[in-house]
Amino acid sequence: MTLTDAAAEADLVEVVAALVASDHRRGWAIKDSFNGVELSCLGFEVLFDAQWLFLESPAGNIGPDDLAIVASETELTAWERAWAGPETGPDARPFRPELLSDPDIVFASLLWDGVIVGGGILNRGAGVVGLSNVFGPADAVDQVWQGLTALASNRFPGLPLVGYETGSDLTVACRNGFEAVGDLRIWHRQDRP
Repeated sequence: MTLTDAAAEADLVEVVAALVASDHRRGWAIKDSFNGVELSCLGFEVLFDAQWLFLESPAGNIGPDDLAIVASETELTAWERAWAGPETGPDARPFRPELLSDPDIVFASLLWDGVIVGGGILNRGAGVVGLSNVFGPADAVDQVWQGLTALASNRFPGLPLVGYETGSDLTVACRNGFEAVGDLRIWHRQDRP
């Protein structure tokens, strides 16, 4: 992840080149936090462009029955399957169960008739609450965003919410009070044999 803007582009490209040279066989991904670094010269391709999001004062009045906090490894497995989709294999486990005991991380689920249909992740750090991995059906996506915003306000009072989105997810976030505040780009480079 880059943490400086385009003024330091030459230095950033040099650092990324050294990382790639350290292991040509693995794939790489770079979050260009300011969309200010050109990495195609190193074999990277743009995965997607997005907008940073900001919400100064999260608030909401969604009830406790609307969102459930994931509390067990079994619930986390169900959350991951709902988030990743039905085509995901049973061994796909991107989130370690240890995260559930971290007071700064909250996995939340929107349940319909006991089935997870939506949710997201809140994580507190650096004076803000990050909001990521938001998912839900089209007819409930606003409910998910509003619920996560309210949960963040209740769980981490007084902290602004940040995240990033693209496309229709960006539209939904802005419709639910977030402001688009800057560009970012995700680069990726496939592993080489």
